[in-house]
Order: sequence, then structure tokens, then C-alpha cells
Amino acid sequence: MPQDRSTLPQMALYIENCLIPDPISSAPDLCSICYEKFDQDHGPVRLQGCGHIFGRKCILDWFNANRSNSNTCPLDRTVLFTSLSQQPRPDNTTEPQLQRRRRGAQSYTTLIQGGEIIGIGGALTREGCRRCIIDLWFHSLDLSRQIQQEELDSLSVDLVRLRRTIQDAIPRGIEVPERAWTSLISIARSMMVLHRDNSPGVGPLLTASYTNELELACNETTAFLSGSEEG
Repeated sequence: MPQDRSTLPQMALYIENCLIPDPISSAPDLCSICYEKFDQDHGPVRLQGCGHIFGRKCILDWFNANRSNSNTCPLDRTVLFTSLSQQPRPDNTTEPQLQRRRRGAQSYTTLIQGGEIIGIGGALTREGCRRCIIDLWFHSLDLSRQIQQEELDSLSVDLVRLRRTIQDAIPRGIEVPERAWTSLISIARSMMVLHRDNSPGVGPLLTASYTNELELACNETTAFLSGSEEG
């Protein structure tokens, strides 16, 4: 039965009323976003609407990422509240105007999620790389499910769909250099293999490995561009 979105609350009301604290003793062993154990500082909450459990800080970071699907559950994409684009803006600013403002501010903006700096001047920090990898896992899982429904080979997914999936995982306000896309495409294809084999998640070690690869690619691009400008 299609979900009735006309009665969905705005994000602030959902966070206030629909994040249900769950006892650590009855929660899963690990948060499905960061793959770390729950504790007093990383308390589990259950999402009203789908019932999935995440660390409160992790799910708030997901909600505040300002992506097209930030108003959904990371696991099954149940729509939980109205998206930011559907919520009224007090100054009647249009979306094209907002996009122009974002582009104009990008050169000096510091992006922060959950108290961590994820981007500076439109470039990913190491923490930004890590969060991009975690989000890419969930977006590539969506793509893998689509491929399976279409009865296609997940390893031969076309580059256009793969790049679109990667773009959805990149935080708004971030411009990933073209040279770093090679690494992201390789990582995404590796994740598609894991999804095909029904892997439960990337885990902290593989997340760190992917993060290192992406950070290195971004840093190499920065060094290349700096050298070109000096020449």
C-alpha cells in the first residue's frame, strides 16, 4: 500500500516526538550507520514509522545531511517526515536562488555535521570522506536492490547509474575533483560485490580502508592543482 505522505510531520517535530529511546540491553550490538557499539554516549533510538534502531547522534547527522533522501530511514527508505524542499521558507526564497547562494558561498564555507567538520571550501576533510563512504554504502545498497529487481548483473551496472549513486552520497556543498571519482567508482563497485554476497555491512576496518583511499585521492588532486597553479 503506498505511503500517505500528506500527514507527515516536519523534521523538527519528528525528532522531538518520534525518536523513541531504546534500552541498550535490547538494542542490536552495533549501530547500522557507524558500526560502533551502543553505550551511554551513543544511545540507541527507534524510528517511529519503520522500527529500525540507530545511534541518536548518527541518525540526526543523517537527517541533517540535507540530501534528497535525508528524510528517510537509511535501511529501508521509509519516508519519515517532509523533506526540506517541501517545508516552507520564511523568506519565500526559491530553490534556484538557494542553489546560487550555495555556489557563491562554497569557496569559504565550512560544513559541519554532528559537531565534526566534513568540508572546507568545498573540499572533503577526512571526517567528510568517512561519512561519504558510510553514506555510499547505503546508496549502493539501494542500487543493488534495483539491479536485482531488474534481474541484471550487479557487477556490470552502467557508469551513469553508478555515478548518480555516488553523487547522492556526496554532501551538498562539496565538489569532488574528477581525479577522485576514479577511487569512488572503484569503491562503489567493490560495495556492489559485497551487496551481491549479502554482506551485513562494511565494518570499521573496511570503512577506514575506503576512507584512506578517498582521502588520498582528494589530497593527490589538491597537490596536483597546486603544482599546476605554481607552474
